[in-house]
Amino acid sequence: MTHIIMPGLDASDSLDFEPPISGFEYFNIFDGAATLRRNLINGKPALTAAGLPTFNAAGWAEFTGQANYLQSGIAETSNLTLVTLSRGVGIVDTGTRAMFISNFSAAGIGSAGSSIYAPDEVRIGGSLQGNNGGSSVIVSATETQNPNAWGFRVWIVNASGAARYLDLTHGIDKSANLTYPRALGSNTYRIGSSYSSSYPGRSDHIMAGILQRAITLDEARALYPVAQEVASRMGIAV
Repeated sequence: MTHIIMPGLDASDSLDFEPPISGFEYFNIFDGAATLRRNLINGKPALTAAGLPTFNAAGWAEFTGQANYLQSGIAETSNLTLVTLSRGVGIVDTGTRAMFISNFSAAGIGSAGSSIYAPDEVRIGGSLQGNNGGSSVIVSATETQNPNAWGFRVWIVNASGAARYLDLTHGIDKSANLTYPRALGSNTYRIGSSYSSSYPGRSDHIMAGILQRAITLDEARALYPVAQEVASRMGIAV
């Protein structure tokens, strides 16, 4: 069990953290500059900081696409789950759009991967890629919702191509179904960025995680109280 001391609190108010579900390759609750790269999962490597990602004393990590982010060595797998308690910052058009957790570099086969992203100022959701006889097919499950609002978001992808985007904060549950074989991205995952200059936007994260399996709806719901507890200690309701 790990003791998390949230900003503005002392050790007596530490949060005892133990993942309520199994299978995380990476999970972190951002609670200070010194632990920005940390991986809370025993035996799993810490991430690498690229550029100058920062920790805001109010209680979250600040990332900017292609400039300041965390780089993992975690590959996309046929069964996959991405988890983030986050918000976009200043996403006002397609020129400021952001990737929250991503391995996207381009639309070609093996380059699009699977991500949680905000394509513009009025949508947020998840995407994945398929291979139609050598042609790229990208499907998304996005919701008309302000990407600059805090939310606990989960993107669940199955090897069959069935995918589900959940925003438990706002009661969103959207599905996408890829009818072609999955085309896994060749890039490893980044927190707060993709590999594309087309997504330069900023995102703030309180929590982030990656699993190389598709979790169930019940498991996503089991994670939600952890997100609520952490956010509440900073006066943020999710």
